Parts: sequence; C-alpha cells; structure tokens
Amino acid sequence: MKDMIGAYSAWFQAINDMTGEVANFVMDRFKKDAETQAQVLQCRDLAELQVVQAAFVQDAANDYQAVTSRLINKSKDALETINGETKA
Repeated sequence: MKDMIGAYSAWFQAINDMTGEVANFVMDRFKKDAETQAQVLQCRDLAELQVVQAAFVQDAANDYQAVTSRLINKSKDALETINGETKA
C-alpha cells in the first residue's frame, strides 16, 4: 500500500509540474502573439510583413520544440520516480 501511495504522490506531482509547464507556455505564446500583431500593424510594406511573419514562425517552432522537450523529460523523470516507488 505504501508503494502505491508513493507512486500516486509522484504521479500527482508530475501532473502538476506538466500542467504548470503548459500554462506558462500558453501564457508566453499569447504574449508573443500579441507582440507580433502589434508588429504586423506597424509594417509598411509586404517585405516588412514577411520578415515579421518569418520571425514569428521560427520563434513559435523553437518554443514548441523547447516545451515538448521539457514535457518529455518531465514525463520520463516521473515514470522513473513512479517505477522506483512501486519497486521499493
């Protein structure tokens, strides 16, 4: 029974950590999206708009890749912790 309580506790902590990670990611992306909209409104020609859009897409791709990597690592760590708890 103690093993299951430890595993549940580790699982719950992992879910909280990942939820926080996703919430922070979403807030950061909304902020960057709003900043990009402001930049788009300042564009005077198509070339400027293309530069802003290209930077936005690259930044978004980098952010998504980074958060995915962090979530995978958190999941891996959680599984290792849970496995350790159930083997104890």
